[in-house]
Amino acid sequence: MGYLVSRRVAEPGAVAAGQAADRAGGSRAAPGGRRAADSVDARIIAATSSDLGALVVAGKFREDLHHRLDLFRVRLPPLRERGDDIVVLAEKLLFQVCRRYGQKPPAIPADGQARFARLPLAGQRA
Repeated sequence: MGYLVSRRVAEPGAVAAGQAADRAGGSRAAPGGRRAADSVDARIIAATSSDLGALVVAGKFREDLHHRLDLFRVRLPPLRERGDDIVVLAEKLLFQVCRRYGQKPPAIPADGQARFARLPLAGQRA
């Protein structure tokens, strides 16, 4: 069994995710134009910021693919809504950079942490 991770699954060009979903779960596929089919056992992990249900209704996303992908949802709020996580990420990055250069990482002062948490993060736009 394997995993296929697909980001931005709702965007045009995400045909490969649909093809992989068609082949997942023990169905058969003939890769590389071969005539003989191999058994495929894979799990699909897909990520999108789009409303796939609305795209299905608008005819812009395959209903069968939506059905296969919508078995288990995990909503991860954007980083701009998780101020405390920004501080944790900044500390982690600071630690990694300092380790690379053989330095002891300094503590981020409370006012610096507060500034990180207030950063206006725009995020990705569709």
